[in-house]
Amino acid sequence: MGTKSRAGLALGLALAGLGAWPSPVLADSEFWNVLEVRVPLERPVPWSPRALRAVSSSRFGFRYGGLGVSSLRVGPLWQPAPWLMLGLHASAYAEQAGNGAFNQMLRLECEPNLQGAIGDLQINDRNRLEWRHTPGDVWWRYRNQLRVSYQPAAWNWWPTLSQELAWDLRPALPYTLVQSRFTVGAARVINRATRLTTEYMWRQRPDPLLGWAHDHILMVTLLFAPDLTSEAGRGHAGGD
Repeated sequence: MGTKSRAGLALGLALAGLGAWPSPVLADSEFWNVLEVRVPLERPVPWSPRALRAVSSSRFGFRYGGLGVSSLRVGPLWQPAPWLMLGLHASAYAEQAGNGAFNQMLRLECEPNLQGAIGDLQINDRNRLEWRHTPGDVWWRYRNQLRVSYQPAAWNWWPTLSQELAWDLRPALPYTLVQSRFTVGAARVINRATRLTTEYMWRQRPDPLLGWAHDHILMVTLLFAPDLTSEAGRGHAGGD
């Protein structure tokens, strides 16, 4: 299957998932800021990692009363083929609880990212399998994000659109849809190694009292990567 066929198939599957959105009940507002750095690595053998990725993020919202979530992701990136980037990450999360204390979560993540293009239309299909550990609980989660951006070679900014669905893989409740994220925004190339992306996110999540809630989120992502002009660098930032 060619790159265009893979990209078209990924686009069709993800757009079909739009109908799976649950009905929103409650709205909240948040601000997320994300900083990602990719450090190139020497490659003594062909299967060596291409780069080391580090991503830090903070979330602020009214329901938290300030800082709600702080996280750090670190891990290597491989690119075994022009249409595939693979990441392996370890992540640490701290989320504010109702009493002002922070609950901790550790994650191990495997993230194959399929990449393709149809003309100037860039398509990324990110698949992330997460092993999640909190004090007293361990479970798996699968997340799929389709991101589409229009990137003419002469432009130094481009519009972006994405949809992500997440399922918890618990034995008691297998394949349960737990979150939906729809984003629209624009990316701006500041220089050969720096890109700034600003997006509006409409997130839907389960609420223990009201069923499904939906939130309005402003997300700003700053990416530093020396290979932004390469095929690998034109992909989306890692984010959360």
